[in-house]
Amino acid sequence: MSGASELSNLLATLEPELSASEVVFCHFPGGSFDDKPPFRSLGAFDEREGLTLIVSRSEAETHGLPFETVLRAITLNVRSSLEAVGLTAAVAGRLAQHGISANFVAAYYHDHVFVPAADAARALEILRTLQAEASTGRPAAGATASGERADGASIDEFVPAPIKPIVGSADLDRLDIRVGMIETVELVAGSGKLVKLTVEFGDRRRSVLAGLLNERVDPKAELEGRQALFVVNLAPRTMAGQISEAMLLDIGYADGVIPVLAVPERPIPSGLRAG
Repeated sequence: MSGASELSNLLATLEPELSASEVVFCHFPGGSFDDKPPFRSLGAFDEREGLTLIVSRSEAETHGLPFETVLRAITLNVRSSLEAVGLTAAVAGRLAQHGISANFVAAYYHDHVFVPAADAARALEILRTLQAEASTGRPAAGATASGERADGASIDEFVPAPIKPIVGSADLDRLDIRVGMIETVELVAGSGKLVKLTVEFGDRRRSVLAGLLNERVDPKAELEGRQALFVVNLAPRTMAGQISEAMLLDIGYADGVIPVLAVPERPIPSGLRAG
């Protein structure tokens, strides 16, 4: 039976599944398929430089095999054709947006994605989100890192807005803008666009509501553990039955561009003031 080849159908039925065990790639200079190692391998490839075997980490350690990176496999359970175009690029591209490397092995029935063990759980959630988007038709708002237009137009067509009226420094001084560390990101019940951020500002934590669900593929994976800028002296505001105690500053929303965070160029103490 031949596999599916239409990219939209492949993504909508991706069904990623994370393996329970860790695996490693082992290299044997001068080795060949004629050699019969005393252990089970998940895959093999005969290169000019020698034989590469994919084996479980436990097997490698038991037999004293040298290895470097420890990986886990995510099997894409969709039955994909070997002639399908775009699946590898779509999956690798989405993981790359989150800083996760991906090594692919295409077998007869399924594709297998090997990712660093430390990133495996996060990678699985990212691919589940990719499938959900494809199956529901929701635009992958965070699918590009180029700041594309929210209306789908090219960013090259962007025209800057006119400068706002002049204000005095006293007006600016009234705003208290501070660096905060985003500790957790949670969905807001009953809202199709809001998420709740728990943000640490050095001496206190605040709850901040932000409309990120339609702007990002996976707000939790993308934002937790990152610093950003917040206006902290706005009056608290109730949204979807919850109180927001600050406002997240981003870049792009006012101009119809998919927003990006305003972030420090290096880690700095939370609570520092901007300006």
